[in-house]
Amino acid sequence: MDTIKFNHSDATNQADAISLLLAKSDDAQAEAMDLIRAGVQLHFIKNSNPHGGFINRLSELGISHRVALHSMRVALKFGIANTPRATIAKTGIGKTKLSLLARLDEVTLDLLASGGAYNDHTLDDILHMSARELQRVIQSGENIICERTLTNKGDTPSLSVDDESDKEAEIKHSDQNEENKKQYCRELFRVALRYSGVTELDILTKSIEELISCSLADKYCPGLNAASYEVYNKFMINRRAAK
Repeated sequence: MDTIKFNHSDATNQADAISLLLAKSDDAQAEAMDLIRAGVQLHFIKNSNPHGGFINRLSELGISHRVALHSMRVALKFGIANTPRATIAKTGIGKTKLSLLARLDEVTLDLLASGGAYNDHTLDDILHMSARELQRVIQSGENIICERTLTNKGDTPSLSVDDESDKEAEIKHSDQNEENKKQYCRELFRVALRYSGVTELDILTKSIEELISCSLADKYCPGLNAASYEVYNKFMINRRAAK
């Protein structure tokens, strides 16, 4: 991935460099490339800090966890040189539509960059549509994938009676174990919240945020991303309104 040189030991320099890359620009292509470069630098910072230290480092730099996660995801999708999808960022597509395309997997993006289509739309079609239209195209494509997945599950050959019973028992046992763990976590967090002060709440919040950040960085999960973003917006809006 592309890099921008600066002293990684200087927090002020790091914050200024990343903020500059994330700033709005009238040049759509430059804005998209800068978003990728910011994500690359944030990946460097994440990998340079011990486990659990990334959120603290972001706080020191004055960079929003949400913004950092977003730019890191875009960098992972479009910042790797010598891949077809890397060329998409150089088409003048702009930061908003590039961010929407980051929801797609690497194979789909490579196909799109190589002249293929996503949900019957080519890259040229996408370049000429609005961000709102692209959002509808992607959402429609995700719905189609979900429908196909459910259909394929319904077409699975049936097992013999004995095998089916064993399989059902195994699934039921696995589901029960998972639900027990979830219930334990709920009760544990309830107790922790009840007896937490400001310091302990900060630790809990940062731990959960980092857990979500790591999960989204490791694998694409639109449900988790959307739900965590909704919670973040809800409480940040209320906090700003209170001020």
